Formats: sequence, C-alpha cells, structure tokens
Amino acid sequence: MNIRSKKTRRLAILALGGLVAASAVVVFMKVHAVRAAAQVTEAREAGMKAYKAGNYPVALKHLSTYLERSKVQDRAPGTIDPAALEALFAYGKSRSMVPMTPPASRSQHTMEASTSLSVCWP
Repeated sequence: MNIRSKKTRRLAILALGGLVAASAVVVFMKVHAVRAAAQVTEAREAGMKAYKAGNYPVALKHLSTYLERSKVQDRAPGTIDPAALEALFAYGKSRSMVPMTPPASRSQHTMEASTSLSVCWP
C-alpha cells in the first residue's frame, strides 16, 4: 500500500504538531514545579524569620503554608530532614503561643500543638 506524498506530508505535520504540544506541556509542568518549590522555600524562610523575631501569628501563617505544601506531616518520622523538623517545632511553638478563634476549644489548640511537636520527637 503506497502512501502518497501529500498524505505523508500531512502526517508529518500532524506528528510535529503533536510533538510541539507535548513539549509545551512538559515545559509548563517543569516551570510550575520550580515555582511551587520556590514558594514553599520562601514560605519556610519567612516563617522561620518571623518565629525567630517572636512574631508568632505571622510565623504561624507562613509555616502552616510551608507545612501544607511540602507535605512534611505525611512523611515517615525517620525521613524528615532537619530543616523540616525545625519548621515543625517552630510551628508547634507558634501554635501554642497564638490563641485560637473563640469557637475553637483549648483542647483543640493543645492537640494541634502536641501533634506538630510529636512529629518532631516521636
């Protein structure tokens, strides 16, 4: 079965278009991953800076963003790096220093802080 040159040219153009589209998707995903990692690192740095300055509400905001996006709580206890442990400790300490909104009970506040700290030292 012979394929005419016009059909071959059209198939080549279609394949090239598919390759360009797939490459664009891969590049987009890589750029998105790099930006997300930069935001996670920035949130950790801002949170640790605020924690060291004693500004616990700001530290709590940034560290909760860091912990949520980096999925530190989902890792096994032996696999958490020292920087993440430091951030977990700072989050637990900040959580214990910042009062929760009125509907939240004191036991909920204590439970959140102890859960964060227990991940650091099982």
